[in-house]
Order: sequence, then structure tokens, then C-alpha cells
Amino acid sequence: MATNWTSTLSVSSHPRDNLGLGYVYAVASRRSGGISVGINVNPNKACNYRCLYCQVEGLTRGKAPALDLKRLKMELKAFLGDASRAQESEEPYSIRDIAISGDGEPTSLEAFDELVLTLREALSESGLLGRVKVVLITNGTLLRRARVQKGLALLAAIQGEVWFKLDSASQEGILQVHDTRVPPSKLFENLKAASSLCLTWVHTLCFRLDGTAILDMPRERETYLAFLGRAQKEGLPLGGVVLYTLARPSLQPEAPRLSAVSEAWLQALASDVHGLGLDVRVHP
Repeated sequence: MATNWTSTLSVSSHPRDNLGLGYVYAVASRRSGGISVGINVNPNKACNYRCLYCQVEGLTRGKAPALDLKRLKMELKAFLGDASRAQESEEPYSIRDIAISGDGEPTSLEAFDELVLTLREALSESGLLGRVKVVLITNGTLLRRARVQKGLALLAAIQGEVWFKLDSASQEGILQVHDTRVPPSKLFENLKAASSLCLTWVHTLCFRLDGTAILDMPRERETYLAFLGRAQKEGLPLGGVVLYTLARPSLQPEAPRLSAVSEAWLQALASDVHGLGLDVRVHP
């Protein structure tokens, strides 16, 4: 493992190989408020979405490959041992969370529940269980699969969280942003399922396409707020909503057409969301 890995960390760059490991990497995360340890279960760069802002070079359609549990356990043991000592000494590179994320949709992993079990065991052995949060960063499309739901229940048992991507709540917007035809109704039912099993936050990446913010396009903001309003009306126990914007360059063909929104724009949207009765966090 790289000994000077902290020197490679930046909110504008998230290389997956900065620790010299296969599954485990580290990033400086705005949303985590510090250092987040990533678990990349999609080293094949396969995903069921193709988001316009995706920073994965060579992204392809598909699912996560079989998980090498032995290798993952070895990498976690090596890294978390160092992390535990950093937590004890309160060094500046102590970690805020472990994020199940990476180069594709992590819930496409067949053995998703085994992944969560492995993380729980590794945290327990390193003395970090209960001290370092585990989060799942997901596009929400596969959350009603049996082994995924089993994993979500395991995640809840260790006070973990689901970070559920929702950049648009319209069929047209989902196709435009993610290059997929997942129905908004399916996303809503999956959000309902996730929030019933584990603390769930909606995460929305706000950006401009050809100079216009996605949620400023016709009917987009209205549809987005209606989606969240329905969640409130039906009593989904959401943690709240996280709003953020672009920090790293896209590696998709549409990259030159994308730009960040301003902090003032995010705060205005936050006011609309807060008006629905939801907690809101903003990360410019």
C-alpha cells in the first residue's frame, strides 16, 4: 500500500489506484466532510447507467464481476489497521466513512450481502466498528433484489446509510442525464424499499447542460419537487436531501457541454426542498 497516499487526495481528483490496491481506495469527499475510503466492486468499469458527468474512463454497460472476498479482506485488514491508528492519534487523515461505490453500480454485485458482512467483520477486527460509518452510494435501480435488501438490513444494523441518486425525476430527464429508460415510478418504489430498511438520503448532483441547469429545464424542477413531496406525503423515513454540483471533469463525450451550478443556485433549490419539510445539506 502506498505510504504517502494522503498527498494524492483532492476533491477534484478521485483516482482508484492511489493506495496501490485492487478494491480499496481513498478520496477527499465534500459530501463526507473529509476522507472517505471507497470500495470499488466494479473494477471492470461496468454500470447500468451512463451518466453524462461520469468520471470513469472506458465505462461500459454491465454489472459487477464476482467478488474476491479473500483479496478484499486482505486489503481492508492492511488499510484499516493504519486507519485505526490514525483515528486513535486524531491525525488529519483519519477517515469519515467507508463508501461502497466505485466505477459502476455496486448493487449489481451478486454477493452484495457478503460484501456488507465482510466490511462489518473488518471494522470489528480493526476496532472501528461503530466509529466509522459505512455508506452505500447507489443509483437505486436494483434495491429490491433479495440479496441487496439483505445487505441493506445488515448495513442498518451497523448504523450505515444509503445515498440514493436522484438527479431527475422525469422519464425524459433520466434518459438525458443517465442514458437509461428506468421509470421514475420504479425509482420511487425502490426509494420506499430502501428507506424502510436503512437510513436513506437522497443525493442530487446539480449541473448545467449547454448552459442550462437540468432542474431549470421545462417541468424538471416541478417533477423533482413532486417526487420528494410524495415521499413526504407517504411518510418515507428519509434522512433528507443532499445537493451538490460538479467538482471533477467528466470523461464522457458530453464533457464540454457540462458546467457547475453556483452556490446561490443550490441554496435556492435547497429552500424549495426545505419547504417540503425535508432536511437539506448543500455542498457547492
